[in-house]
Amino acid sequence: MVEIYSVCGKWKQNEKLQWVFLVDTGKGGSLCEVDEHISYTGLVESVIEDFRLQCLVKDISLCYELPPRMKLMLEDSLPIHIRNDRQVCTFIKKKQGDPEIIRLCVTELHRSTGSDISVSVPPSDTYSTAEKGQGNYSLFLPPARDSAVIAIGISHSTAAHENQKEPHPSVGTSFTSAAHENQKEPHPSVGTSSIPAAHENQKEPHPSVGTSSFSLPYSDTCSTAEKERGNKSLDLIPAPDRSPIPIGGVHSTRGPDDIYVNKYFMNKAELMQKMRTWALEYKFEFRSRWSNKDRVVLVCVDDKCTWRMRAIRVVSSDFFVVKKYCHEHTCDTTHRNANHRQATAKLLGTFYCSHYGEKKEGLRPKQLMELVRRDHGVHLPYKKAWRTKEEAQILVRGTPEDSYFNLVKWLFMAKEKNPGTVAYLEMDPKGKFKYVFIAFGPSIRGFALMRRVVAVDGTFLKGKFKGTLLAATAQDGDYHLYPIAFAIVDSENEASWSWFFRCLLSIIPDAADLVFVSDRAPTIAKALSDLYPLSHHGIYTYHLGNNIKTKFGSQSFLPLVEAAAKAYTYQAFAEVFNDIQISNSNLAAYLEEADLRKWARCFAPSHRYNIMTTNIAESLNSMLKEPRELPVLSLLETIRLTLTTWFHERREKTAKHNKRLTPNVTKEMVLRFREAMTLDVSQVDQFEFEVKDKHNKFVVHLRNKNCTCCVFDIDKIPCIHAIAASKRTNIDENKLADDFYLTDTWAKAYAESIHPSGDAKNWVLPDSITGVFCAPPETRVSSGRPPKKRFRSAGEFGVPGSKSQRHKCGRCGKEGHNKITCRSKI
Repeated sequence: MVEIYSVCGKWKQNEKLQWVFLVDTGKGGSLCEVDEHISYTGLVESVIEDFRLQCLVKDISLCYELPPRMKLMLEDSLPIHIRNDRQVCTFIKKKQGDPEIIRLCVTELHRSTGSDISVSVPPSDTYSTAEKGQGNYSLFLPPARDSAVIAIGISHSTAAHENQKEPHPSVGTSFTSAAHENQKEPHPSVGTSSIPAAHENQKEPHPSVGTSSFSLPYSDTCSTAEKERGNKSLDLIPAPDRSPIPIGGVHSTRGPDDIYVNKYFMNKAELMQKMRTWALEYKFEFRSRWSNKDRVVLVCVDDKCTWRMRAIRVVSSDFFVVKKYCHEHTCDTTHRNANHRQATAKLLGTFYCSHYGEKKEGLRPKQLMELVRRDHGVHLPYKKAWRTKEEAQILVRGTPEDSYFNLVKWLFMAKEKNPGTVAYLEMDPKGKFKYVFIAFGPSIRGFALMRRVVAVDGTFLKGKFKGTLLAATAQDGDYHLYPIAFAIVDSENEASWSWFFRCLLSIIPDAADLVFVSDRAPTIAKALSDLYPLSHHGIYTYHLGNNIKTKFGSQSFLPLVEAAAKAYTYQAFAEVFNDIQISNSNLAAYLEEADLRKWARCFAPSHRYNIMTTNIAESLNSMLKEPRELPVLSLLETIRLTLTTWFHERREKTAKHNKRLTPNVTKEMVLRFREAMTLDVSQVDQFEFEVKDKHNKFVVHLRNKNCTCCVFDIDKIPCIHAIAASKRTNIDENKLADDFYLTDTWAKAYAESIHPSGDAKNWVLPDSITGVFCAPPETRVSSGRPPKKRFRSAGEFGVPGSKSQRHKCGRCGKEGHNKITCRSKI
């Protein structure tokens, strides 16, 4: 059983065009219980009995109002009629599920009209002159969907139409063209249809509108023939659409998400954002006639247009409510421009901010110009497209200043989410940023399973506050980059490198088997000698070659220098270095002065393995090429996201790899096996072998894992001689490789995950962290266009004079000219 509270009365439309139910206090109310499955006829009969009405079932109309929260979504919320069993069932379910529906509205229909709704709309100052001369109408909606013909009775009496005003704005009306010759312009919010006399006998009403019967008064302009017709009924078709119809240059901006009177917005910014978006979608422009913290009045750019919107601030809050809104435009396209005044950089930035993430390069200004033209029909100048890109980046990544203010909180959350993470932040006496260092816990623990060779390098940042990113990187057992620690400093100087290595010393202690590889920067060498005295410092052969090209002005000796650096034995090094001394004694002296232990592999006191070039650090710098333009916090978050992705992908890769050694080492072993099978092997004892090739003899000891070629000793991977010896005694050569190259070791290094910190809105921080702020560093913006590329060293790719810059003619293939200026005969 369901309790239903019923009241009797009639529906009226107030001055604000809102529907209200006027209760008949003489009949009172009724509270009764009905069955959940009651029929429409049963519900009406119970209502007639409760109110003691002297009428039939067909003379009763049942309605109910929408809940207040749904009224806010609809500008013109009509009463909901109940006309059949299905609608009764819907009402009862709505009553049970929504307590805001508190009463059932009962109306006794007028016998003469068959309607329970009367409309009283006061004339508006925005109505047209033709509408004011139309007279008064009375519009009635029947209680049931009937396919009967709409009849218009023409009467001589004017007293019967004293209260008949404008029709409801959401219902289409019909009128004959002969009777209303002077009514040219209808109300802009009422869809009208002019029916000629040839359609008098059309019987079928509009399928979406219930049948109506309303009377029109005589007009002085009516013809004598019309007056002689008396009360003769004319059969008409209602208006085909109840939405506003553009007539005489009038067009509507009403849509499914349009604003309406009494609609609330959280603040003024949300209101203006909505209006700008709406103007951009419907291709119109507006200007602010009045705008302050309490009131907003917007009008069309054309002073003669009727479009306007007025909103005020709700007292004691930031909410804004729309008080007046006329959505019809009576202007033409004269004042509308191709670039659209509402298409601001901030607004367009909200549309395309999803293209700019931590790891996304994002859209370029030219691409933005094309997208905006295609999506919104707006032609952007290049400068506005650039500002749109900046606004979109700020929405996603925040401002550079905000990055420094939130840096302390981000470091705290990174340590909370990833146990074992080491982070340091240093500020100057004024509380401004100076240095930051971070090493994630999983990376620190995974380095214990790596070869102890660390490549360090720095690269400049391109953001607003500049700076330099320092990185310490290792190489895993599959020859992949394994970042250990990062730091952001002001520049590559002795103080910054010393601070970086001091922080690194807390996670990687000094040891004799530890090797640092870098360029020949004296600041790095000084910091390492002070903080890592036991470790070995090597230099990249690539940077050594660049210095040779600059100092000696020739590249002809570089192959000899590279061969000497990569030699595994002293004999092989001596042969190559003698050729260098014979060719250029000054170069040989320069190489000896550079310290053979730092650049020659065979003289290195600790194993450098295969890490001889700058590939590790340069590959990391290349990976961070685009993120280096981001604010400091977005840069660190991009690094964290990159490490998270790498750890996950490599963990998945190790799970699928079923070989003993890592994939790249396995490939190298296969290549060495082909050459090893051509060698002559002689066994000395159980573990010692003599292996001969076409020219030389080598001694291999499998238990000690060494060979006189020194490849097995330094790389810790079986050389071709060790592979040949192991096959002679049916020993698995893969078991001779060092544990660093095992798949199990590789998997353990990536067993943990680097977890994200989550959304900043959900961070739970202690008071000791929330009260600490780091101000941005002092910086001076240099004049001119910001550089995007670093200054290349002599001999690098792309430097004028290098091989990469030697252009050839596309016609004859010779250097010194192009195909346009070519004069050669072909």
